[in-house]
Amino acid sequence: ARYLIKNACAIKLKKIKKYEQQFLALKEAQESAENFTSELDQVKMTLKQTEEEKNRLEEELTRVKNILKKEITKADTEINRDQTIIKEYKQICQRLDAEQASMRAVIKLLKNTLGECARCRSFIETPLLSNDVLSQSGDTSDSVTEENKLSKRITELEIELAQTKLALVESECRNQDLGHRLGVKFSELQASKNTLPPWLQKTLTSIKEVTTNKTNDQQRMIVGRRDSAPNTQSFDL
Repeated sequence: ARYLIKNACAIKLKKIKKYEQQFLALKEAQESAENFTSELDQVKMTLKQTEEEKNRLEEELTRVKNILKKEITKADTEINRDQTIIKEYKQICQRLDAEQASMRAVIKLLKNTLGECARCRSFIETPLLSNDVLSQSGDTSDSVTEENKLSKRITELEIELAQTKLALVESECRNQDLGHRLGVKFSELQASKNTLPPWLQKTLTSIKEVTTNKTNDQQRMIVGRRDSAPNTQSFDL
């Protein structure tokens, strides 16, 4: 005990202050290290959550891409089908116009030929060529039969044309619904845009622009074909 007291008394006061400063510095360094360790753990946890969110968004993006690709393929198929139907209708209308013109020429020639006979002329001038009189008398001419066939075919074409217009409207509605759903999806992805890396943000923006342009092109194409569809009033005999 005496030895310790003697050594303690021998230590200079400056050294005691120096040791005190070193101790305080060491203690502060330990506290800073603990704070840094805690912050590092928080950063690691945040990074892990960000990676999980990134993976989830990438999966969502892949799913949206697949849905978009499927819907665009379906819309292209329907548009091609509608194009084929409209093309066939135009061909049918042209053929009907040609047949109608040919039939009128035959009827005109028949009337001119029968007009040379006085007895036949009086028969032509009477309303005996109406369908009701012909059905009552049992005398059905070839020209009236052909006109009836044409009228029946025109009626069928009008029904099919109405069905085609309805299909075009349904296709347009589906395209609008697709655009709305994709807009909602992109809005959801845009809400979490701050957590995405720059390359993923650029990809999302590119997909949104392509989708908008594709939908607008399809709508303009459908409206153009609908306006160019043949009018049923041109089929009247």
